[in-house]
Amino acid sequence: MAVDNTRRATTALVALAFCISGSALTILNKLIMAFLPAPNLVLFAQNFVTLLLLKLGYLGSLYELETFQKQKAIRWLPLVCLFYVMLASSMLSLKTLTATTLIVQRNLGTVSVAIADYFYIGTLQNRRRIISIAGICFGSVWYVLGAFTGWHSFDFYGYVWLAVNIASITAYQIKVKLLVKELDLNSWTMAYYNNMLSLPFCLIFSLACRETGVVSLFLVKSISFKHCMILSCSCSLGFCLSISAFQLNRLITPTSITVLNNTNKFIMMFLTAFFMDYYTLTTSSMIGALCVLGFATYYSLASNN
Repeated sequence: MAVDNTRRATTALVALAFCISGSALTILNKLIMAFLPAPNLVLFAQNFVTLLLLKLGYLGSLYELETFQKQKAIRWLPLVCLFYVMLASSMLSLKTLTATTLIVQRNLGTVSVAIADYFYIGTLQNRRRIISIAGICFGSVWYVLGAFTGWHSFDFYGYVWLAVNIASITAYQIKVKLLVKELDLNSWTMAYYNNMLSLPFCLIFSLACRETGVVSLFLVKSISFKHCMILSCSCSLGFCLSISAFQLNRLITPTSITVLNNTNKFIMMFLTAFFMDYYTLTTSSMIGALCVLGFATYYSLASNN
């Protein structure tokens, strides 16, 4: 009984950390893109700080990090590529789209994962889940149409990166299920591999996108104590999210993670909608958003038997 209570308490704390860090990081990243539109260098800073904190915790004997193994790193590399694309596309979409739009439309990942599960794993969906998938698609279109006032209001750049984000999330979720079981790494080591192997990608794409000029301009003209605090908080939250996400994969089932994600999105959407994006929303788009989140939650609660 004591062991069960400890496990439940640990799971609750990790789930809380996952929800808070994920929600807050999305909001902070949106703020960062307003004063420092250099997503690759921002990701480099967040991943580097996470890596540094992981090393400090290991040196302080707070947890175990497995010895770096070349073969495991090679097997993990495709997942790192997807991890990086997932983070970078999210940041790039936030440069022009609202945080509320990102939160709502990401639920299309539920649809794409269900389709991918069918073709790659052979998972069949029951009637309630098929209805949920149709509802998510309907709500997503309704949300876009509710915010649509003409072609000038439709941000192709933002939605292209949003589509890339959804595709990478789908591939990542399928791949991570296989690798977690295959390589049997603890959550700290998985986070270590993810963040260490993603650093070269951040630098390469940063140079390709010529972000050094943006950073130089920021350091000369725009830097302030407030901006430094936002960046520092985002790096700390990146560490918390990275660890809690992998830990949850070991503590609860994928269905429970989906339920947790969708419940958290309701809270997150209302926070961003009313504190950040209030003037960009219409009654119609809010109805579409609630439709998407409602059907996504229904999907995650519907047993697939």
